Amino acid sequence: MPSRTEILAAALRSGYVGVKLDGDIEKSAVQDLAVGAYPTVVVLSAKGRELGRFVCYKSSKDVMAFLSSTGK
Repeated sequence: MPSRTEILAAALRSGYVGVKLDGDIEKSAVQDLAVGAYPTVVVLSAKGRELGRFVCYKSSKDVMAFLSSTGK
């Protein structure tokens, strides 16, 4: 049986594009996305509209619930 982490990874590969930014280097992205703390996860639509965000580390289970709540 796959672990929660494996299930999350499969879900992300099937419907999301992950982008990791270094806030010290990508300062304009930090400003554009109004990131005030790390880590911050922002889910955007294909058109760039923010669908949801969270600030802090989350368990795989919590990330799956969060992604489900964004309507994707």
